[in-house]
Amino acid sequence: MTQRVVLEADGGSRGNPGPASYGALVRDVATGTVIASRGATIGQATNNVAEYRGLIGALELAREHAPGAIVEVRMDSKLVIEQMAGRWRIKDVRLRGLAERASALAPEHVTWTWVPREQNVDADALANEALDEQARTGQPAVVGVVAGVVDDEFPSPHEVAVADHEKPSTSIGAGWRGRLDSDPTVMVLLRHGVTASTVRRLFCGSGGSDPGLVDEGRE
Repeated sequence: MTQRVVLEADGGSRGNPGPASYGALVRDVATGTVIASRGATIGQATNNVAEYRGLIGALELAREHAPGAIVEVRMDSKLVIEQMAGRWRIKDVRLRGLAERASALAPEHVTWTWVPREQNVDADALANEALDEQARTGQPAVVGVVAGVVDDEFPSPHEVAVADHEKPSTSIGAGWRGRLDSDPTVMVLLRHGVTASTVRRLFCGSGGSDPGLVDEGRE
């Protein structure tokens, strides 16, 4: 059975134009699990440019992690969805170039779906997390399950082709600077929700104490 995936993407800038980022993820339809995700800062840009960059990021993730899958793109940007579906003209030269890049990455048959903002919160959260990280460190940021290249200017299709051609056969994840034959350390951080003990500021969690969540904790 052919795999079906949903691509969720978003982007935005704080200032329009201003510091901008995008969020993108690939979700398996059958299980609802996120196969890959990425949030990245992109320098100074407008909201529309950031949204297109989110779409491109999602399509790149789909090509790498769900090749051959049936794809549906869901975004809360009416502009991007309608333009990519061919129902609206693309007058802005900058957006036209990004749309052409997205078209080159998209599979032959793709469904373009507009969704309300509240149905696109995961992609939005990735974009905001990247911007927050950049504000904290003062450096371009990449977050998510799958890291990617952080750049201030989107490369041309020629530059992408050259980079792919020259890419070494052994790849290494962004942010991991160990030896190529070493395994990275995986850290899993767990934090409890709110319990009655939390509200009372009581220490718990050891010695057999395991209180249940209150309504606020479950929320």
